[in-house]
Amino acid sequence: MSKANRVIRLTSATCEQIQARMLETCRQIASDHGLLIESAGWRGLEPGFSFEPAFRISIPAPDGSSQSG
Repeated sequence: MSKANRVIRLTSATCEQIQARMLETCRQIASDHGLLIESAGWRGLEPGFSFEPAFRISIPAPDGSSQSG
């Protein structure tokens, strides 16, 4: 188990911190496969109990940027 402080209530700030850490880990995994990942924010905050992180995974354009569409 992680040594991070145990979360007992999800606030907007906590959701942002958790998603930022998740995004960083997911970026490494996507990079290992030649893909890009971008945050698409989060939604579905049920105050104090749950939220849905959203990510967009894509094949990079030839210049390394994200392709839209």
